[in-house]
Amino acid sequence: MARLLWLCCLAAVALTANAADPTKLWVTCDNVLVSVVFDDSPGSRFEYQTVPSDCGGDMSKACEFPIPSWVTVVRVTCRNHAGPNYWGQFGMLAAMDNGVVSDRTWDCLDDPSTLPADSYWTHEIAEYGTTNNIDGIPDGAHWIWSQNAVSRALCMKRIRG
Repeated sequence: MARLLWLCCLAAVALTANAADPTKLWVTCDNVLVSVVFDDSPGSRFEYQTVPSDCGGDMSKACEFPIPSWVTVVRVTCRNHAGPNYWGQFGMLAAMDNGVVSDRTWDCLDDPSTLPADSYWTHEIAEYGTTNNIDGIPDGAHWIWSQNAVSRALCMKRIRG
């Protein structure tokens, strides 16, 4: 009986430990979702996601991506259509099925062409309002962007490890 109780508790602990691991990502950008990359930082394994044509250029729709169990970091690159001389709205909005949403806990870069070591990412991001009516993304998610970039930004979130 004691062994059965121990196995039951061990199974409950295992289920609880994995309950917070995300399995889906929803993301949209104002204006264009350029790429979603999953990796197992420090980057020995990468998986580039194909952005569906029906949602990548439409900020009113979130693209849905399954998150493989080996992923530790999610990276999202967005482009603002109007370029660096446009001072209108821009941003990235994301949510995962474990409750993680885009907010100040994400890190963003001005220049997505370079990926620094994790220690060089900064928390200097611009955070905008939470207003949205986008399926898959709860109202608690914030529009975020790199502090200095206007035309393009890369934001990342460590989800495991």
